[in-house]
Amino acid sequence: MNALHNNNNANDPYGFKKKFNEIDNNSLILKFNEQVGIHVWGNARAHYLEALRDEFIKRGFNCGIIINSAGMSIAKKIKLVGNEVKFI
Repeated sequence: MNALHNNNNANDPYGFKKKFNEIDNNSLILKFNEQVGIHVWGNARAHYLEALRDEFIKRGFNCGIIINSAGMSIAKKIKLVGNEVKFI
């Protein structure tokens, strides 16, 4: 088994949801911004981005500029102003 992969939780096989739940807002924004410009795709990255999106929603951020019914856009870097996500 891959050391990063954890089969103990089918909803969080890589532990990304747990990791994002434990970090502060600034660190979460940094994790998002690190993904801008990356054009590689894979199973682990799909889980990573899903967990990232879910954490933004869970925290109740006003994040309509990056998240909608079609998914999440990682085309531009963001910042958090109060509870609102804005482009840098």
